[in-house]
Parts: sequence; C-alpha cells; structure tokens
Amino acid sequence: MEKLTRKSLLRVQDDQQQDINLPDNFTAGRKTWYGALYGSAAALLVSHVTQQHKGLVVMICADVASATQTRQALEFYLAHTDMPVISFPDWETLPYDHFSPHQEIISQRLACLYHLPQTSRGILIVPLQGIMQRLAPKDFIDQHTLLLQTGMTINITEFREQLSRKGYQCVNTVYEHGEFSIRGSIIDLFPMGSPHPFRLDLFDNEIESIRIFDPETQISHDRINTINMMPAREFPVDKQALSTFRDNYREQIGGDLLQSQIYQDIGEGIFPAGIENYLPLFFEHTQTLLDYLPPNSVLCAFDSLPQLAQDYFAMVSQRYDSYAHNSHRPLLKPDQLFQRPESVFQQFKRFHHIVLQQFAWPQKAGHYNLACQQPPAVQIEAQHSDPLSRLRQLIDSFEGRILLACESEGRQQNLLNLLHKGNIQPRKTESFTDFIQTDQALGITIGTLEEGLYLRQPPLIVISETQLYGQKVMQRRRRQQKT
Repeated sequence: MEKLTRKSLLRVQDDQQQDINLPDNFTAGRKTWYGALYGSAAALLVSHVTQQHKGLVVMICADVASATQTRQALEFYLAHTDMPVISFPDWETLPYDHFSPHQEIISQRLACLYHLPQTSRGILIVPLQGIMQRLAPKDFIDQHTLLLQTGMTINITEFREQLSRKGYQCVNTVYEHGEFSIRGSIIDLFPMGSPHPFRLDLFDNEIESIRIFDPETQISHDRINTINMMPAREFPVDKQALSTFRDNYREQIGGDLLQSQIYQDIGEGIFPAGIENYLPLFFEHTQTLLDYLPPNSVLCAFDSLPQLAQDYFAMVSQRYDSYAHNSHRPLLKPDQLFQRPESVFQQFKRFHHIVLQQFAWPQKAGHYNLACQQPPAVQIEAQHSDPLSRLRQLIDSFEGRILLACESEGRQQNLLNLLHKGNIQPRKTESFTDFIQTDQALGITIGTLEEGLYLRQPPLIVISETQLYGQKVMQRRRRQQKT
C-alpha cells in the first residue's frame, strides 16, 4: 500500500468536476464552500486546513454537544502533530438563568481569551452561543492580571485586598478556581486559567518559593518561578466597576431602583447568582470573540449556521419575554447580551469563511466536493453465527486501507481479542497520522471518534467504535458522564 500525506489524502472536485488538490489559499474577506463531508470528513478537512494555514482556524459548532464531538474528532485526526486544539466553552446556562456558570468553565474561558490574541496557529472550537455573546473588551484581562514571581515583596494585608478586588474568595482550604487562603507565611492560590493551584512560601514579606500543590491531598511538589493571576470573573469587581454598573443600570434599565434586588446587591458589593446576565453593565463597551481573533484567522462552519443563529436569538427573545416582568430582577434586552445574527455574519467578512456541507454542492465556482461517501455499516452482530461478517466482507472487498479506532487501551484489547478469534489481524498504530504514513492495509489505534470516514480517492476507511457496537457505546458514554 502506498504511503499517504495529508496533501495527497484530501482531493476535491472543482466546478469543472476535475480532481484537484485541496486549495490552501485562505484570503481574508473571501468565502470557500466544501461539500460531500459525510461521517467525520468535516473534521478531517478542518484538520488539513489547520495544518496548512499559517494562522488560527476557528470551528464554529451548533451547540455544546456538537463542540465536544468535533473536538474529539479533530484531536483524533491531529494526534501526533504539533497543532494545539483549544476550546472556548459555553457557560452551559440558559440566558436569564438565576444561577452562574461553574468556576471551572469561567477559568477555561478566561484562559482562552487571555491567550487568543497571541495565538499564531492551531484550532479554536467554539459553540455558536460563544460567537454571538457579548464579552469583556480585549484589554480587560491584561489590565486585571497580576504577575507573581519568586523574590517579589508583597504586603499580606494589601495582597488580600487586591485578590478580593479581582473577585477571588478567601477560604480556609483551597479546592477550586478563584479561591485563596492565607495561613501565616503560607498563601494558597487557585488562579483562573490554571490547571492546578499554587502554594507561596513567604520569608518575611518576600516570596521565597512557589510550588504546585494537589487540592485533594494538599501536598505540594514541583517549583515554578512565575504565576499569572487572572481575574476571577469575566467582569471587574472593583469600586470603579460597581460605579459603572450602577450608572449603566440607571441609564439602560431604570425603573424603581429600590425594588431592584440586583441594583441593591451590587451597591453593597454582593454578586448574586446569575449576575453574568448583566455583564455588559460593568463596562463602557463590550466586544465579541471575533474581536479577540488574530486578523488572519479562518472561520469554518456548516451551512446551517445562519438559521441556527436566528433560532438561538429567537429563543433568547422568548425567554426575555417570559422573565422580563419581574420588577425585582429586570433584565437586559437580548441584543444587549448577544449580537443579532446579521451583525455576527457581517463580522465574518473580516476573515476567510469556509462553509461546510454534509451533502455535495452543485457545480459552481468556489465550491468543492470531497471524494467521500457515507461510512459503511459494519456493526458487530453478537447473536449471529459470525458476528464479524459485515466487517469481514468489507475487509475482503475493499481495495484500500482500513483503520479501526477504539476509545481506550482496554477497549482496544477487547476488540483485538474478538478480531483474532475471527482470524482478522490488524496491526497496532499510534495514531491516524502514523497510520497514513505507513503502508499498512489494516490498522487499529486508540482515539475517540463518534463517526467514521469513507474516502473513495485515495481509498481509505476509518471505522469508529460506534459503528462497530452501536448503542452500546452511546450508553457507556452516558453512564461515564453521569459519574
């Protein structure tokens, strides 16, 4: 079997129905259409764009579930490459909910916003809501990030007040993002955007050492020299911000201020659950995620996105109509919290926009179709005399290469045991990237992939566990999510 590269792997047909290599020229302000993206072909295509483009690629998904599945597929096709896969998570709350997002989600979002303007390459995955949502202006995080270094001198009383002004909560024991504790000469911190907390040991007022520690065991280990303390919320909580909030509230919402619990709470420095639905009031102006992107970014999204954006904004408006009559908790209007769809897609024109479609595009300039078809039906039939009959028939008849994908080493070994009983002998390979660079006809690897892949030219099939085991895989994933 011939070894493949990503360049030779993805061939498309142009408007003349000629097979050509995938175009790699992504110019700002232009639009390209790719179709016949069956199974996980869209993820393969976007992984190729990510490797070829000298800039950031943004994959905009319909919702949180789609973003999760897309990330898994992209990580599968980009495994063993140097391309980072970044997520900007959704709050996972509904507009106008009376509770706040989890601190871990806020931490991930702040880390993403902090690094985005300096991100030169890689792929960013974001659900539609994250594109439409109004966010803090770009300079907010930089202006409210505190640098801590070994050898630095701090005043503990002032430092405690400084952390409180950034929204950090003083606790007895640090377990979660946004918490800190001070015990004599030891300060524990869990900065937003950090995967782990830190322990500062002071000698008088000087930071003598900074160590990572485990929040479960409270045992410290590796030393580091520097910490970036990002704000604990997506909005400022200092006196100036509270004053800005109250001014904007009076101007944009008004009404009987004595009846408004939100207005009264903020006046007392209290941040009630669901305060994120008033985020724009903490700023003189807001921006969106698109404003954070480097100018040479490429946007990828399915052709259904405009209608999904209309549907989402309509849902926000319906919730506003349902909850706007509470005088104790008056609401910001939908377009104060989210950009209208037409404004969002107007901003798309600043970037190269790739439109994806599962089915084939009609013959037209700028429209390309992948040499791809629906993944084959190869489900294992446990009650059948030959459970592997469908898979065996595919292997015997297919003239290209086949890769099986399993979610874990244990799942891979279980499948190998079954295959060996049926005299099917795939060779283990480290990743999809490694597989296409070998001449193996039948391989097996570890990676989470919901949908398989069937390329006609060059002939290549990727088979996921879901294809092999059907609903059993879905049921196992749901049980894992619950635990």
